[in-house]
Amino acid sequence: MKINDDIEEYDVGSLQAIFQTVDEILKKISNLEQNALLMERNIGVAERDFTSENLLRAKEIIKKYIQTLGDAGVELKELALSVNDFAEKLKKAWREW
Repeated sequence: MKINDDIEEYDVGSLQAIFQTVDEILKKISNLEQNALLMERNIGVAERDFTSENLLRAKEIIKKYIQTLGDAGVELKELALSVNDFAEKLKKAWREW
């Protein structure tokens, strides 16, 4: 996911706010991934004692959830790079004024 890097499309008041927002989102995705991995481990521990259809479904669902979070992380990292590129473009444009 990339942002539109056409400077005329945005009214940017603070580059720092953009960086902070992207950074916060990346941290939240990371926290969600860690929690999902913890749930996956907990399911594995529970599986040792018993197996049921619901447990197997939960295991499949958490794997899909982890994959979805991983995909979101990749997209957001691409977005962060795009924001960095846009910020550099803005810095150059602002210097010219």
